[in-house]
Amino acid sequence: MDEAKRFLRYIIPGSIFIVESTLFLLILFPAWVLNLLGHFSKSEGLGLIIGTILASGALGFIFGAIHHRLSWLRNCGIDHSQVILDLMMRGIIILRETRTGDSIALDRLNRVDAWSISTALWHSRLKTSRKISGANARASSLTDLMHSTGTIMVACIVALIVTAYIASPCGIGTFDKRPESIANFLILGVIGLLLLYFHIYAYRRTLRLAQAVINEVLADALEQEFRELGPVNTYIPR
Repeated sequence: MDEAKRFLRYIIPGSIFIVESTLFLLILFPAWVLNLLGHFSKSEGLGLIIGTILASGALGFIFGAIHHRLSWLRNCGIDHSQVILDLMMRGIIILRETRTGDSIALDRLNRVDAWSISTALWHSRLKTSRKISGANARASSLTDLMHSTGTIMVACIVALIVTAYIASPCGIGTFDKRPESIANFLILGVIGLLLLYFHIYAYRRTLRLAQAVINEVLADALEQEFRELGPVNTYIPR
């Protein structure tokens, strides 16, 4: 099941890119796109299907890599810094350097450290904490959904860029002042912006939900452990 999910994580964004690019070009150049699709329909169906699946997977992998890079930009991805800082301020966890064992000040914690700490704390307690083990499946599904919606968002952006390039003088068409062309460009603008808005909304929504669930469950589990065993010492390389 996990392998199927990973496979679909790459196939779906690539497929959406192909569908949205085709839709955008169909709005601008209906005759050219329909003629091109008619040409493909005369080809070997099985070969076309296999080629499309392979292309979708490759494109999805590229979009996933782009999303991964973008997610580490400021305010663009999951950030567990606040919950880790809160737990440190309350004395529930004590952050120490790996080499010296010295405690680390609050102002030295960054987003990458917070992600590493929260991930280590979460997964090291999958078998010992009922709270974390009970919420793990849901947290994983939300995280997978967040990555999928983020990759699909990138696919939509690239589809708009590719469409703009093809419609430019460098591609197959140029803008003219005929009412039909102006109307097509306006329709494309409205549909493209709406789709991009919905993709961005879906990504930000799933990101906030995944972050909230993980932070809440992790904080509750560590607070319970603190009451039973005392502060939790965790280490990061410095």
